[in-house]
Amino acid sequence: MANNQERRFFSKGGLRANKFSAGQLRVDGTIPYGSITKINTLRGAFHETLSRAFRSTITKGTDVRVLYNHNADMGVLGRVKSGTVKLQEDARGLAFTLDLPQSPLGQTIYESTARGDLDGVSFGFTVPEGGDTWDDDWTCDGSDGCEKNSKSPLRTITDLNLQELSLCVWPAYQTTSVKKSVVEDLSADPEDYDEQEENGVIVSAEVRSRIIAARPARRFTSDEQRVARIQELEAAIRADRAALAKELAGVAREILTPDAESDADFEKSVARTKSVAARLRRLENPSRHYKSGAEFLADLPPLY
Repeated sequence: MANNQERRFFSKGGLRANKFSAGQLRVDGTIPYGSITKINTLRGAFHETLSRAFRSTITKGTDVRVLYNHNADMGVLGRVKSGTVKLQEDARGLAFTLDLPQSPLGQTIYESTARGDLDGVSFGFTVPEGGDTWDDDWTCDGSDGCEKNSKSPLRTITDLNLQELSLCVWPAYQTTSVKKSVVEDLSADPEDYDEQEENGVIVSAEVRSRIIAARPARRFTSDEQRVARIQELEAAIRADRAALAKELAGVAREILTPDAESDADFEKSVARTKSVAARLRRLENPSRHYKSGAEFLADLPPLY
């Protein structure tokens, strides 16, 4: 698969099975516009939506093929050129009609669709120059089915070159119920495409590069910033030592005061002091007690 080719899936893609009096078996399906989906790649995550992206496919009369699970070796189920596939596009999305072949595979697809076992639609495509836009500061408000308050680049595809449609058993995400879906990209190394799952989501090399460019800058960009942060942590540790001394003084008062409230209160105070003291011992010698910087930061008290 070329680096600029991509693939997306929609489960519950509106597949419907119809049988006519002449014996013709037909499957209808849709790919809707406006659904926002989060896609995870090894380079980072982004959200994506379609907006009138299939118009040029209809205008140009593209000879789109329909396959089963993207497997051409099983035979082409239909194509626009022969009239066995018909495409329509409007503001709601792309609708297609497939006249199934009179074959065992066609009969199986019809029966599986009629029973609801088969309801996934996938499509392979490329995006021409100027066929998408990016909003790097986009935040989801939850109204479009995406994860509320999630922040990532939003890609809006406004034009694409549709190459094939596929009826799929294992689609990767839903459309109208996409709120909790996270789609994994399996195309990080296009050279290994033959070893990937047939139904893996594919993003182009250009998109992966775009995600890298949109990632936030590293937290520290200079040695001065790192030194300043270390000094802040050192000051916070000193403040924690002072808090420990205050805690110890309180324990001493409880020991020396004859009318302490109860032994239970005393034991709680001692346990609290031991906990703070143990944490400070770890912080004073982090290389000995922590396996990673993340583990060290996790042990810091909230005031840091």
